[in-house]
Amino acid sequence: MSDPRRELTDVSDELLQVLRDLRAAEEMKRQVTIGTPEFNRLAAEVEQLSEEVYRLAAEERSAGDRLPLDDNSIGDIEMGSLDDH
Repeated sequence: MSDPRRELTDVSDELLQVLRDLRAAEEMKRQVTIGTPEFNRLAAEVEQLSEEVYRLAAEERSAGDRLPLDDNSIGDIEMGSLDDH
């Protein structure tokens, strides 16, 4: 079984990257002519990235649910401020 703390930080990092990619794709889509093949390609990319956001959010919640309630944040885990038990 994988370490849920590591999984949580990894998924959080991935989620943040997908959100950056989603924003970039949406900003590009806003610059092209509506209805063109490029617009449609970017719209499909935005849709796919949006679905990935929901998938990752559910995965992140699942990893978080496997951790005990404590005073730590994902940032605390990421910074290695937790002991390794």
